[in-house]
Amino acid sequence: MEQKSLNNILKEHLTDKGLTIERLSTLTDIPSRYLTGLVDGDVSKLPPAPYVRGYLLKLGGYLGLDGQELWDLFKKEQLVKSSGADDTLPANRFAIKKNKKGIFVGIGFGVLIGLYLLWNIGHLLGRPGLNITYPETQTAITTQSLVTITGQIDPADKLTINNQEIPVSENGYFEKEVELALGLNRIDFLVKRFLGKETSAVRQIVYQP
Repeated sequence: MEQKSLNNILKEHLTDKGLTIERLSTLTDIPSRYLTGLVDGDVSKLPPAPYVRGYLLKLGGYLGLDGQELWDLFKKEQLVKSSGADDTLPANRFAIKKNKKGIFVGIGFGVLIGLYLLWNIGHLLGRPGLNITYPETQTAITTQSLVTITGQIDPADKLTINNQEIPVSENGYFEKEVELALGLNRIDFLVKRFLGKETSAVRQIVYQP
């Protein structure tokens, strides 16, 4: 029997439990745009892989599925899409090319580092960027006590939220779950650049259950 695709499995269980994307987003605190990407099988709408894994593990708990199996299926489907019948070379030929490739990569990497330092000294010493995707506005109102702060910075910069250092993905994406107190909550962002300046921002979230 042909194995069902990940998005078909998610669609079936959403239907069985009578859940909409919006309702599931509320229950899991997973942004609806990412849930839509998973249910539609559209990877272009998804964040980096570490976040997708976390979302699938969380979805498994809410839908009565094995989250790790969902993640394994996601990886398998993406591997099949990125592979082809002509992708594999004979082992001996592959080994030779790998060694040559390593030499050229090492030389090229050294050249790129030199050019980067020479031409981008202004970037290294400049003010870092900060793109906050949630909350999008200066003041947001929510009925949920637990929200997920999201955004993107240069992955070479350092980010703190409310004085806590936040890890970012290789593309600079970040997420942080925040437990809100009743009423007005202040979220302080600070991005620091090595040898450079700092960028700060403040957002306010009003929790009204």
